[in-house]
Amino acid sequence: TSVAPARPVAPAAPSGSLTLAQAEQLVKRWQRAKAAALSSQYDTGPMQKVLSGQMLAVWRDKALKSSVEGCYWQYNLKSLRMRAVRVDEYSGVFTATIDAVLDETGRFIFRDGRKGTSYSGPYEVRYTAQLMEDGQWRLVRGDIV
Repeated sequence: TSVAPARPVAPAAPSGSLTLAQAEQLVKRWQRAKAAALSSQYDTGPMQKVLSGQMLAVWRDKALKSSVEGCYWQYNLKSLRMRAVRVDEYSGVFTATIDAVLDETGRFIFRDGRKGTSYSGPYEVRYTAQLMEDGQWRLVRGDIV
């Protein structure tokens, strides 16, 4: 059975708020989901609870490609600093802009176990999240700025 994707709509409750602490938890959940999806386990399940729309499709495709090719990534989030969260409402849809600085390491591992490309260090990200009809915020876009 397939699960219908969550759709952005105005919530039943009038509050479309997203605090800095809630945004931080959302970004951390995304980082854990990314690490699981692109690991040697290729577990894309957690992404369904934190991503939606095109962002979900793109990262699912990356995980599928990695699993087919037998390669994977190892990620380690060293720190996360939240800069700002702004929530807007357009035509009944609540959208949040989340600015954060992530410090992580990533290492690409080939099928035969050889280590490939790696990176380490901080980078700034601007995420866009939408409040879905189930009352949960999901990331729909992420841009390195």
